[in-house]
Amino acid sequence: MKRVGILVLLIVLMFVFSTCVAGPNTLEKTPNKDGKVAGFWYNFGFVLGAGLFLSGGILGKRKRKKRKY
Repeated sequence: MKRVGILVLLIVLMFVFSTCVAGPNTLEKTPNKDGKVAGFWYNFGFVLGAGLFLSGGILGKRKRKKRKY
């Protein structure tokens, strides 16, 4: 019975994670109404913002070591 529960859980997790997979980007390298294509600075800003939001990377918080007295 325990194996069946684990198998069902794995199948559900595979289904949930497969719904998050990105599809093809048909608008890649398509200019906007001003004729500009998103490039390095757009991508850099996205990664920087995601890093700040998730508290990761260089700007992430460090864990403080507990001092022994």
